[in-house]
Amino acid sequence: MDTFERKPASLRYNGRMNVNLTRSVFSVYGSYLSVNPSIWNAPLGEGLYLCTHTGRGRKAPRELFYLQPLRDGELVEANVDCSPSLMTLSLGEDRVEISFEGECGLRVRSGGLGLRLSSVPAARILLEPRPQGSWVAHAGGCETKFLVHAPSGALEVQASWQLREGRNQGIQYNEGILELAPHSELQLIECDSAPRIPEVVAFDDLVSAWAKDWQDWIGSRSAPQLSGWQEGQQEAAYITWCSVVAPRGQQPHPVMMMNKTCMDQVWSWDHCFNAMACCETRPELAWAQLMSIADFQDQNGCLPDSVNLHMTQFTFTKPPIHGWAYAWCWERNPEFFAAPERLERSYAWMSRWSQWWLTECCVEGSQLPRYIHGNNSGWDNATIFDVACPTLSPDCAAYLSLQCEVLGRMAAELQRPEEAQAWTERAAQIQQELIETLWREDHFVGLTPEGEDIDCESLITCMPLILGSRLPKEILEALVARLERFLTPHGLATEHPDSPKFHQHSHAYWRSSVWPPPVMIAVTGLWDAGYTELAGRIISAYCQATAACGFRENHDPLTGEGRSDYAFTWTASVSLMLAEEAHSHEPLVETELEQPS
Repeated sequence: MDTFERKPASLRYNGRMNVNLTRSVFSVYGSYLSVNPSIWNAPLGEGLYLCTHTGRGRKAPRELFYLQPLRDGELVEANVDCSPSLMTLSLGEDRVEISFEGECGLRVRSGGLGLRLSSVPAARILLEPRPQGSWVAHAGGCETKFLVHAPSGALEVQASWQLREGRNQGIQYNEGILELAPHSELQLIECDSAPRIPEVVAFDDLVSAWAKDWQDWIGSRSAPQLSGWQEGQQEAAYITWCSVVAPRGQQPHPVMMMNKTCMDQVWSWDHCFNAMACCETRPELAWAQLMSIADFQDQNGCLPDSVNLHMTQFTFTKPPIHGWAYAWCWERNPEFFAAPERLERSYAWMSRWSQWWLTECCVEGSQLPRYIHGNNSGWDNATIFDVACPTLSPDCAAYLSLQCEVLGRMAAELQRPEEAQAWTERAAQIQQELIETLWREDHFVGLTPEGEDIDCESLITCMPLILGSRLPKEILEALVARLERFLTPHGLATEHPDSPKFHQHSHAYWRSSVWPPPVMIAVTGLWDAGYTELAGRIISAYCQATAACGFRENHDPLTGEGRSDYAFTWTASVSLMLAEEAHSHEPLVETELEQPS
């Protein structure tokens, strides 16, 4: 396999940054805790919340405590300054500082300000007094508990009993308040059934260690090749760094969650983009992202839809882009990803994954897989699924064809020539059937279960572009021309703006919004086919928009306004990859980008 050579970067970044808490969270690499602004949920009012990400799913409560600064015992409004390693609340010369300890601990150091931590009702916190002035906060709603104490200074605890109303009336719990006095320290750290006060690490040492970890993370990345994107790289890299959590529960790997707001688990195509983004700088972490889903493959070869610490969901799955993702990693870091033990393991699970699509999702006599629901495509509500399901969609066959090709390369590398030939032939057969069955003059269509054409204005019909130069010239030219119709000033719209089904509202999802996966897939296909000028325009539009809106889950194709969830890792990862490789596929005209506000 040819290896990828990155052109020398001309820009350098010193690593200093501020975290923008109007669109991100404060957390650190490996931690299951975060301090979140009330941009998504504000159960006790606007402000900052200490959150946990060890719950059982997206609907589990995350907010533990509401954080409010105090001066002379009274609540005050304070300025917030946040770096990747330290949050500071200040009012004049008075301040309180917040950082993290280990994988599930919080540390607070107060100067002239104190800090009130008010328990959030949904967390159902019971405060239990313990020896040496410590307390245990049993967070029944979040299924965790914490030892709380003041290593220095004073901590006042208010723990009044409350009667719970509703169906469980009669069950009592207390809504507690912790108040850290000025010139004191607080340690809040997850504990087990026999809590003991741990050794206290100096606050400044914790902050210094996190700062170094962040500097190592950002310092390992290549400088962006788009002018004016240094700040964008900082923010995107921070989002990926702070979204990683340590191995825990049923997950034996460090995992880059989708974010630390409400999408705090892993889905089985999101993880591919995060693996791709760190395959050069953190190959072990990239490998862990791939395995974080592959390790949960079922006995039939199917990958789960999502995985968290406690549950594995198989109601749906996601498309077979894993061969494409592995090839990206392999080309950029062959020493690591072509190692025999990794190729062997990847070949095993990816073969079973491909066979599952071929045997369980294809009708007899066909090698074109069908989606039982839009969720299986990852394009949940795309208009190609409006007519009927199961749907034969052209993207899935293209992904599977490319995955079979990659399996052929793996088999050849592993000295299995017969298997290599079989997979390579299967890839060609799938591509040929895709063209014969779904190509109509100048575009691809879908098919209903009855075999009727689904002719729609969804960008999903352009995703066979992932095949790049493998496509016949006339089809490639027509597909590129069609793709260009979806390009807006802010990236690729997932529904054509002139379509009657184009939705211009914040919950449009895949019926207009610009999303990272199709942008990355389209750009790599264009690179492979030599359409670098169009690829460059897509990169410039997309990276400018994502940096401006704070790397939201998706964004409006006409205004660039962020949509859905905040500080999303696949958005950050795709932006990093495209900005850092923008000029590595020459010729490409550099475009000046506006600095994000």
